[in-house]
Amino acid sequence: MKIRLLLYTSCAVLFLSGICAPAVIHSQTTLLQRDVRKQMERNQQDDFGPNSKFFQSGVLGFSWTMPINTNDSLEVTNDINSNQLVFGNRYKLKLNEYFALGMDIVYMRQGFSIRQGNTNLLSPEHIHKKQRLAFHNLAVGGHVRINFQKRGDYLGSYVDLGAELHWVMAERHFTLDKVDPSQHQGAEKIRIQSSHLDFTRDIQHYAVARFGVNTIIASARYRFSDIFNASENINNGMKLPELPRFSIGVEIVF
Repeated sequence: MKIRLLLYTSCAVLFLSGICAPAVIHSQTTLLQRDVRKQMERNQQDDFGPNSKFFQSGVLGFSWTMPINTNDSLEVTNDINSNQLVFGNRYKLKLNEYFALGMDIVYMRQGFSIRQGNTNLLSPEHIHKKQRLAFHNLAVGGHVRINFQKRGDYLGSYVDLGAELHWVMAERHFTLDKVDPSQHQGAEKIRIQSSHLDFTRDIQHYAVARFGVNTIIASARYRFSDIFNASENINNGMKLPELPRFSIGVEIVF
């Protein structure tokens, strides 16, 4: 009798332990994991995000050259061929609800379509079908951001005021001409590309202003530095008139 009672008691203890023990262990493990995950999410939201202490985003922009004063500048066409393409990364450090500091690391491709005529100083002896100068720049910039209103975890409305330093990695001079095929081995067009130009500078300085609403930005740039140097190989040794300095455009943050 005692042996049977001991056996029944042992079975009951093992049965209850098998049901209750896993449930207790499982519930404790789940609660611990859930608390850790929520705490990590709260920490991440405090430090990283559009309206958090740190924020990093990609940027893609396109702008058009604005020839404001053509009397003292190398004339360019006013069409879409005189433009700037920009893409890179933008970083933000939030100071408070209304001010932040930012840094940009970008690649910029500049293109200037030169107007053909008597004022074409790049090649005054010949009028081309098309003529173009292009620059490939690596740039670093800094700016102060001013936010207009309190907001949730998004960029909101803001103004950026800053400056950029550009290193010209490469420069190109393009010309395109229509020719007589009988005199040029059957070719109807001749395209010439020149590089390593000795009349251009390697460093450029810009002032930058941007107005943004969330991920859409209206931008403006003004170049303080000159692009050209004097060279004995062009324009009778005299420095060329400068290219237009001002441009406006749009940018998208992603």
